[in-house]
Amino acid sequence: MPGLIDQILFTDTETWRADYWCKPVHFREFVTSKEHLHQAGLSPRQYDAIFQLIGDDPVKVFSMDRVKRVGVFLWGKGSGKDYVTSVLQAYLFYILLCMKDPHAYFDFPQEENIDIMNVAPTAQQARKIFFSKFTSRIKNWKWLLDNFKVSFRGAPLRRSCGSRMEVRITDAAVETANNIRCNSLHSEAGNFEGYNVLFFCMDEASEFEDKFETVRSGDEIINVGKAEIIYNTLLTSAVSRKLPWLGVIISFPRRVDDFTIRMYENSQKGDGGILLGVRGCTWEFNPRYNGEPTFRFEQWDVPISFKTHFETDPLNSRMKFCTVPPIILNRFFYNDERIQSAIDNSIEPLLTTVDEIQEITDASGKKVKFVIKRILASNISRVDRTRAWAIHVDLSISGDSTTVVIGHGEPCNIASTFVDDTGKTVNTTIKNIIVIDQILVWEPDLKHQAVVSHMNVDEVIESLVGMTGCRYISYDQYQSQYVLEKAVRNGMDSEKHNINTKDYVLYRNMLWAGAVRYPKHTKLLFETERIVWDGKKPDHLPIYSKDVVDSAIGITRAIAEGLAKAQENMIYTFMDDRIFTGIDPNDNKVNFPVFPPEVLGHTYVPLENPDEAPPQDISWFL
Repeated sequence: MPGLIDQILFTDTETWRADYWCKPVHFREFVTSKEHLHQAGLSPRQYDAIFQLIGDDPVKVFSMDRVKRVGVFLWGKGSGKDYVTSVLQAYLFYILLCMKDPHAYFDFPQEENIDIMNVAPTAQQARKIFFSKFTSRIKNWKWLLDNFKVSFRGAPLRRSCGSRMEVRITDAAVETANNIRCNSLHSEAGNFEGYNVLFFCMDEASEFEDKFETVRSGDEIINVGKAEIIYNTLLTSAVSRKLPWLGVIISFPRRVDDFTIRMYENSQKGDGGILLGVRGCTWEFNPRYNGEPTFRFEQWDVPISFKTHFETDPLNSRMKFCTVPPIILNRFFYNDERIQSAIDNSIEPLLTTVDEIQEITDASGKKVKFVIKRILASNISRVDRTRAWAIHVDLSISGDSTTVVIGHGEPCNIASTFVDDTGKTVNTTIKNIIVIDQILVWEPDLKHQAVVSHMNVDEVIESLVGMTGCRYISYDQYQSQYVLEKAVRNGMDSEKHNINTKDYVLYRNMLWAGAVRYPKHTKLLFETERIVWDGKKPDHLPIYSKDVVDSAIGITRAIAEGLAKAQENMIYTFMDDRIFTGIDPNDNKVNFPVFPPEVLGHTYVPLENPDEAPPQDISWFL
C-alpha cells in the first residue's frame, strides 16, 4: 500500500510505476541519504535555485510542459558551483537509471545515445575539476553499486554487486548499456554536433569569452564568442531532438558585456522566457559563512574572511565574489575619470560629411560598389595653420574599416611625471596638448557588397591637408606605398608606423596628465575602455577592434615627439575672396582655395588689380 511520501510526491501513485522500476527519491533525500550521495545538504539559496529549475516532483523533472529550461546562475567564486552542478547531474542521471526504458519514455530511437553534458573552459578543468568530482560521487554511490554492474576503466568496482545493466566509468564519460551518457567536454574541443542533449551545463561559461570564432551572420562577417557558439549548438541539439531538455549556465561574470551577463539580463526581461536567472554573492549561497562577522564594502555586508581580498584588490573582489565585473579585465587604460575628462564637446569637425555608396561600371559592364564620404561643408574658420598638424591613417584590408584621424598640438608647459614602457618613472615637461580634431571611419557595407574606396579616402585626406597645412602623415601596417610616395613628392614628412607598446604608454601618460583632448566619439571611447594588457603588449580582444584608438595614439606620438611640425609664418597674397567658395553645385564637392598650399597663410594683402592676376589651381595633390 502506498505510503504518505508516495502520496505527496506523486499525485497518481500508479502512474510512475508504469515508467519506473524504482521510485526516484526527492532531491533533498538524494543529496543527504546514505543510500545515495551522503553529502551535506545544500544551502537554502542553492536548493531554491535548483527547485526553480527542475521542480519539486522527481517524475516531472523531464516534462515537456516545463517553461523554464535554462538556469543562468551568476554565483560568486567559492559559492559551491562545481558541487551543486555535479550533484544535479548525478540526480538527473539517477532519474534516468530509475526508468524502465528511458528511450521509450522519451519516444526516442533505442540505438541513439541520450546525453547529459558538462562543458568546461579547458580540457584540464573538464577532466580534473568537474569530472573528477562527478565520478567520485558515482564510484561511492551505494544505491548504484547495489543495483548495477559498475566498472571503472574497464575493471569492475569491488563493491559493485548489482545485477542490473552495466555502468561504465571512463576518463571522459559515464556510459550505460542502454545508451545513456554523461560527457565531460571543454570549449577547446571544437565540435559539439552529434549529441542528443537532454541536459547541459556550461561550467564557468564566462571564461569561454576569451575564445572567439569568425562567422557569417546574414550579410555580415562577425567575431562571435565561443560561449555563444557552444550555447547555440547545445540548444539546437536539445530542441531538435524534441527531448524535455534542461540546461545550466553557471559562472561569475568577467566583463560587463560578457555572455553570462547578457543571458542574465535576458532572463530579467518580461517573464524571461525559457531563462531562469539567479544571481548573488558567494556568502549568499555557501552556508559556511553563515553567522560570520561582517564588514561594510559599498552596498554589501561582507564576511570578515574576505576582508583582505577586498582591501588589496577591490576591483577583482567585486567581480569574483559579488558578480559585479569591471568593463574588462586587465585594462590598459584603467582610469575612467581621465578617459571621460578628456572629452571636449567644443571640438567641432573640420569637415561635414555624409556616407554614400557609389556605383561604378567598368569596361566589361560589371558594376562595382564603393563606400565613400561626400563632403558637404568645411569649418575652415577654426583652423590655426601655425600649429603642428598630423594625420594618421589605418587603411582597411578585406572586410575591415578604414580610419583617418587628424589632430594638432596646442603649445603648453606642463611639468609631469611619466612611467615609461620599462616601468621607470621619468620627470618631463609636456610641450603640447594633443587635440584630436576629427575622426573619420569608413565601414564596408557587406549587405550591398560595397568596399571602402581608398581613392575617396585619399581625396578626404587631400581636403584636410589643404585646410590645415598639415605636413606629417603616418600609415599603419597596411599602408599604400603610392600614397606615401605622393606625400614625399609634395614635401610632406610621411612614414609607415605600426603602433607599439611605447606609443601606447606615451598616450596613457599624456591622457593621465590631462594633455589629450578629443570629441565625444563612441568608437574611440569604446575601444579605449577595452584595450587589455595581455602580458606582453596592449591589445584588443578578437571580438573588438582598435583602429580608432591606434590612430589617436599615432597623432599623439607624431606631435609629442616632434615629428609633426608647424608651417613657418609667412605673408601671402590672395586674389580677392576666393580662399573658399563653398560647394560646387555640379559635383557637390567643396571648393577649396584657388591657390597652391604655399600661398595659403594668415596675413592678407589685397592686390590693386585682382582681375589681372592669373587664376591658379589650388587643389592639394598629396
